Amino acid sequence: MSERALQRLMGDLGPIGQIEAALRRFNPFRVIGRVRDEAMHSGVLAFLLDPSGRHGLGDRFLKSFLDAIGRQDLAGRDYRAARIRREDQGIDILLTDPAAGLALVLENKIDAPETTDQLRRYRSHIEARCADIPDRVYLLLSPSGRPPSCPGYSAVSYAEVLRALADLRAGTEPGEVASFIDQYERLLSEEIVEESTLHQRARAFYLEHREALDFILSVRPTTAEKILDAIEAEIRSREQVPLLQRDRNTVAWVPAAWAGTAVLRDLTPPGRLLPPLQVLVFADSSVTLSVCLKGARGRRAGLVAAMLRPDAVLATTPAEAEKDWIYCQRQEVLAARDLGMLTADEAARVAVEGLRAYEAALVGKAAVWLAGIPA
Repeated sequence: MSERALQRLMGDLGPIGQIEAALRRFNPFRVIGRVRDEAMHSGVLAFLLDPSGRHGLGDRFLKSFLDAIGRQDLAGRDYRAARIRREDQGIDILLTDPAAGLALVLENKIDAPETTDQLRRYRSHIEARCADIPDRVYLLLSPSGRPPSCPGYSAVSYAEVLRALADLRAGTEPGEVASFIDQYERLLSEEIVEESTLHQRARAFYLEHREALDFILSVRPTTAEKILDAIEAEIRSREQVPLLQRDRNTVAWVPAAWAGTAVLRDLTPPGRLLPPLQVLVFADSSVTLSVCLKGARGRRAGLVAAMLRPDAVLATTPAEAEKDWIYCQRQEVLAARDLGMLTADEAARVAVEGLRAYEAALVGKAAVWLAGIPA
């Protein structure tokens, strides 16, 4: 990257401030941390579409939504008896009102693609189940209104949801429900609807400073680094940490309660800095807590014998005891599949909470057990 590109970026940070101001403006949906989570959006829409919901709006949003998607022929009916179901046979939102003659299937896709034959299966199921309901409407909702793969479905965009929300908000008295609608409307307009003002501003800024921004993004902290940073900060915040070491994938330390234990003190020769007994955090494809014993075989015989006893707190097996590094008390805090569903900040928070629970259950108990092992 050229120095000139970076200097040009530094001289044009005004748009960044505007984007940050919009993103930092309080919004409860951002606090939840599921801005683009389909289940969260489906939950909000199901709540508003439900005429018997605690919002007290009756069927107003349902009528506004039908009008916004061009189904004015359906919008004039009385839907106060309509029922909403979530994840019925996998369908994101299913609304049925036999008295009003409507069955509505809404499949919500924000970032995920359709799964094989998904829409066709839903339609076949509803055609058979709701054959006595004359108007059966099948919708695929997405930020851009992308075309559905299955005939019989109509494409709906979140821009149409926004129009329905604006119509709903205009006739809603100020209060908690109106505030809820306003916050959700703002979230959609800023982060979900394609070609929103915020998206346009961000895209224009990126195109203007692509070289510098690509370089900055290439050196940003990974999720693993953020997790390890959070773990290290948690450990260093304590009054006494006898020894802490950090490398690319691991944070290792000696709990203060274990530091003065005679059996551990004698494991390694004087002057060695490597903790013989460590708690490790692996944050590459998963986050795992474990205890690791390192030490010369002759010096660790007493501890190994204690670890093989049935009442051992730090227990091992004969096969594991033969290894240079003996791991025990492994506990996976975050699996790889979980990491893929969380933001880096969320993953770091979960890892720290897992660390605290792990230590609360193990460290004090193990300290008493270690103190009873002869050096």
